[in-house]
Amino acid sequence: MDPGGPTTTFFKWFGDNIMMRLQQSDLEELAVLDSLHKPNLQGIWPGYFYDRDMALKSKAATDFEKIHGQRGVNTATVGNYRKWTDQRVKQLRNFSGPVFLVQGRQDPIGESTIYEIKELLPQTQISMIEKCGHLPWLEKEDRQVIFYELLEKALQ
Repeated sequence: MDPGGPTTTFFKWFGDNIMMRLQQSDLEELAVLDSLHKPNLQGIWPGYFYDRDMALKSKAATDFEKIHGQRGVNTATVGNYRKWTDQRVKQLRNFSGPVFLVQGRQDPIGESTIYEIKELLPQTQISMIEKCGHLPWLEKEDRQVIFYELLEKALQ
């Protein structure tokens, strides 16, 4: 579900793809968060979405303090990503089970990660959700429906 790539290549453009979607008000919020030494997820939140209105709606309903209050989550999920790349790729080459990949077409991670995954795991079945960013379960209702239908299909 909107995965990063098996290697760290996507880190080269992921942040840029988020930043290019932000408006002046977002950049001003980022500056305030930075001056307060607070995490920036709240400020960059709209950059994860295709639909800005949905980004702002979900942003208002999200407790960013709680998200960043989970000690070690980022370290566990991203912190060792670079360190274990070679081992991860080697192990993925040996995986033979089914793989269902669901991704928003406008995910800031970019589509090249799909091809990187498909090269390592040729059995990967890819489903794209049009006009959708990195968080399909939070995008517009019609994209949410598509996302949940694809998720249910993958889990069967």
